[in-house]
Amino acid sequence: PDSPRTLLYVGRMDPYKNVHGLVEAFAQARRRVSFPLRLVVCGPADDRYPEAPLAAERLGVADDVRFTGFVPDEELARLYATADLLVHPSRYEGFGLQIVEAMRCGLPVCCTDGGSQPEIAGDAAVVVKAGDSLAMADAIAEILGCPAKQERMKAAGLVRVRSFEWDVCADRTAALYRSLLAP
Repeated sequence: PDSPRTLLYVGRMDPYKNVHGLVEAFAQARRRVSFPLRLVVCGPADDRYPEAPLAAERLGVADDVRFTGFVPDEELARLYATADLLVHPSRYEGFGLQIVEAMRCGLPVCCTDGGSQPEIAGDAAVVVKAGDSLAMADAIAEILGCPAKQERMKAAGLVRVRSFEWDVCADRTAALYRSLLAP
């Protein structure tokens, strides 16, 4: 039998993060693939937002969805290194550090067009419409069903993430300040 493929979500449980929509996409994606699929939701628990765990129960996928709560950096690094796909279903992001972290680890990314995510991901990720669980399920199945696509995404992510290195950001910021202060 095929070994399970792991989807990873990293972030809070706030409603705009759309984790319940991710659980719905996960349930749909499981029906589209021939291999076992599991979802790891990594981030602080928040009793104000029980929608994702409730969706997992309602959809009958709770046994394959793990809510880790907060994890230390070492455990997060291990999760990035052992997952098969980062899924970031947020309806809006101001930046999307998880996308950069995943690409840095060679992890393919599927995110939405919410906020800055497409700008951060560039052509290294599969981007779907925010809030469209069916599109995310299709993307998950397509990516995980095609090892060659995963390898292309991994390579593109490793190239893309270079533009977010701190020294590059610092150099660009300093250059911007110099251009603004020049007579």
